[in-house]
Amino acid sequence: MSLRNALASALQLLRTERGLSQQDLGGKITSQHINLAENGKTSLTTDSLDEICRSLQVHPVAFLALMYAAHEQTSAADVLATAQADLNAMALLNSAINAAPEKKPHPRVAKAAQVTTAVQALKGAGHSRVEIAKVLGLSEPTVRRHWNRPQP
Repeated sequence: MSLRNALASALQLLRTERGLSQQDLGGKITSQHINLAENGKTSLTTDSLDEICRSLQVHPVAFLALMYAAHEQTSAADVLATAQADLNAMALLNSAINAAPEKKPHPRVAKAAQVTTAVQALKGAGHSRVEIAKVLGLSEPTVRRHWNRPQP
């Protein structure tokens, strides 16, 4: 079963279990979009899924457990046990997770900052551009580019 169809099955199951119509799940999501999701014609964004789960009064993890149970033709308990084992193996089961992802510079930006730091350090030690190029294994135009940059 495709994930889209598994999502449709879980959504339809929970909605009918709660005795709700597609219109009752509304809010910011149109009943047409819910109809398309229940018929496997569209997927849901994480924000839409969260809003639907609020309307259904079910935790999104419970919804996903049902969805993956349908997808894998197993029980929600098996899906949750697997998820728990995975999180436990990564030592993340009882860890608090930051709400916002850590902002990391692009690898090229980080590398350029390292080069600038190295060039500036050698410049400060009195080396010429040619000497710095040889020491760092860089071309002279690269050293020239980093020569007047402020240190990161």
